[in-house]
Amino acid sequence: MHIVLTGATGFLGTALCACLRAQGHDVSALVRNTSKARRRLGASVMLFERWSEAPLGYLERALWI
Repeated sequence: MHIVLTGATGFLGTALCACLRAQGHDVSALVRNTSKARRRLGASVMLFERWSEAPLGYLERALWI
């Protein structure tokens, strides 16, 4: 399942993101700082600073958390 996560770089968000990835889910995250988020979340998470950066239709098909 594709899941969009907000707050992914926080204490709970980082743990939730790791758990979701371990279960085989595709995770995307809306973040304020992509370099900080990349260090915390790893390369497997797709990051966006603005929703407009996402490919057309990409976020509409996701489960939002």
